[in-house]
Order: sequence, then C-alpha cells, then structure tokens
Amino acid sequence: MKDDLKSRLQGERALTMVSLRHASPTLAAFVATLGFDLVFVDLEHGRLGIETADLIVRLVKANGGAAIIRASSSSDEALRRALDLDVAGVIVPSVADGEEAARIAAIFRAMRSAEERALLIPMIESPQAIRELDAIMAPAEVDALFIGPADLAQSLGHRGEPQHPAVRAAADKVVTRASAAKRPVGVPLSYRDLPGFAGRAPGFLYYDLNAVIQAGAAATLMA
Repeated sequence: MKDDLKSRLQGERALTMVSLRHASPTLAAFVATLGFDLVFVDLEHGRLGIETADLIVRLVKANGGAAIIRASSSSDEALRRALDLDVAGVIVPSVADGEEAARIAAIFRAMRSAEERALLIPMIESPQAIRELDAIMAPAEVDALFIGPADLAQSLGHRGEPQHPAVRAAADKVVTRASAAKRPVGVPLSYRDLPGFAGRAPGFLYYDLNAVIQAGAAATLMA
C-alpha cells in the first residue's frame, strides 16, 4: 500500500484526500465509496477517540478506501497510537525542526517493517518549520509534506487569513523547496494554484467534506 501511494504521490495527477470531519463510522464507510484516493481521519481536532478511529479506519479499508490519520500530537505516545491502527499514512502536526523529524522517523522504523510502514507526512505550520525544511525532509522515511494554512497564517500574524499574500508566499516557498528535493506536498484545494506547482501536480489535494456535501446538494437542486 505504501509503495503504491508513494509512487502515485509523485504522479502527474494530484491524489484527492477528503476530510471526514464527523466521528461517524457509518459516514466513513460511505465516504470511502465516493472515489477519493484518501480519507482523512483527524485525532488532533474534534472529539474522535482512538477506539472510534480504529473502527473508522477498518471500515474505510473494507470499503476500498485508504485512511490517512492525523496524530493528536507529535509525541512518541501519540505517534505509536496512530501507528497501531491499520492506516496507509500518518500526518504529524506541527513538526518544527530536523531533530523532531529524526525522532519521528525513528518511531516509524521501530513500529513497522519496511513492507508495512505507513507514509510519514509532517505538517509545515510555522516560520521555524520553513526555515528548518531541509532538515525536516532529510530522513528517508519522510514521504511527503502537508501545509497547514490555518496555523501557518496564525504563526505569521494573520490569524483567520489563510489566503493572505504573506501566507500564500510562505506556502509557496515550501512547495518550491520540497519540489527541488522531490518531496510531494499536500495542500488544501484553494492552494492548488501556487506558483511552485507550475509544471507539476500537488502530491494531494485536501477537500473539506462539508464543502463537498454542499456542492453536491447545490448541483442536485440545480438539476
């Protein structure tokens, strides 16, 4: 699974990842059938517990999907709990520097064999992480990056303004440097036009499930 996803992240088409947003195993099973490449399960925000997350991950896989989980934090315990689940990848929030990335990579190596290893996707959410980007990407276990615009905006003094030019410019620096290092970058749908993506697709595009439902409802009512 990991090798297939890793090669597809480097492909000409951006993978699609939809956020679940709701702690509903029944909804997760349905969302897995909609055709998105990845289903995003979030342990950092919201009220999703590890037991429900485990059920959601198993239902996503049973219905032909691949689950990517965001760990509740970058702590050793949080990462081990996430890796105990049958996920295709783990997004690690707020990775700040190379030392932290190396520690996380070591946990991934210890928890799973090379054949079973989940994708490791650090989130880039601060100016420090951007300064330390080369060191964060240095471990071989780091497969891709994910830009978190909300936290990045807040850390740059533009809280609630992820589309602020300074925030987009910072995100574009990440894309450009990661592309040079051959590391795919995942971004929200609204960032797919960053100049750094010129000539190549994002690794994956993040879709909000609520927006997907609203767009589907609007299209249905217009028919």
